[in-house]
Amino acid sequence: NLNNYREFNTESAYQRFLSRTKSGSGSMWLKIAAAAILILGVAYFVSTTDNVTDTQPQEYFAEADVMNFQLQDGSTIDLNKTSSLSELSNFEDVRKVSMNGEAFFNIHRDTERPFQIVLSDDEMVEVLGTSFNIINTDEAFEVTVVSGSVALHTLNRKIVLGKGDRVKRIDGSYVKFRTADPNLISWRKDHLVFKNTPIHSAINDLSRHYGFAFELDADVEKNNCTLTTNFEKLNIEEVLSELSKIIGLKYEKTDSKIIFKEVNCE
Repeated sequence: NLNNYREFNTESAYQRFLSRTKSGSGSMWLKIAAAAILILGVAYFVSTTDNVTDTQPQEYFAEADVMNFQLQDGSTIDLNKTSSLSELSNFEDVRKVSMNGEAFFNIHRDTERPFQIVLSDDEMVEVLGTSFNIINTDEAFEVTVVSGSVALHTLNRKIVLGKGDRVKRIDGSYVKFRTADPNLISWRKDHLVFKNTPIHSAINDLSRHYGFAFELDADVEKNNCTLTTNFEKLNIEEVLSELSKIIGLKYEKTDSKIIFKEVNCE
């Protein structure tokens, strides 16, 4: 996109310049003048090319870590591990992207150019300016709004969500409900918060955050323990060790899941 770019052979130009000047002390001043002109020319080239914005659609993929970046319109994105996002336009007339996996969007408000997230052939999220989280995979779909509002276009209908609203696909149907779970987007800062949280809900949050399957023994299913603590930037082994101290957790790990066998609140 360097529309103003011109290639200059500075060495050839300088040699031609020298051939036209006289030798002697005056030549030295001419060399200095030529160098000054060259420096000014390079500075102008750098300043003009720095102002050229790359408006070609970009693609982003977060492989092993959460990826944070800014789009051309100033919107910021947090892309969860193994997730991808592709720009489908140059953002000049319309702001349109597609995504797969999980991402948190903080959209720069622009009433003239609504922001569109294409999820499938017949599903799209449209916003003006807001922040929200989306999970869009073959196995799961949900949208959680943190601020502002979004409109989910699906199945020839529009579902409007405001702050605190969440919509989730369950058995092919879309269910909208209110949520106050602070751990729905815990992956962004690698931070889990529990405040008088029933142990069953806490285990669900841990499973989602760390990506493991779990099984509850009968004693745990019937237990009314609650959990008040927080875990920041800890791996699953460290969390299980802490839970063993806090609520007397006993568990068993297999290749495919973690079996929670016993908890004790006393």
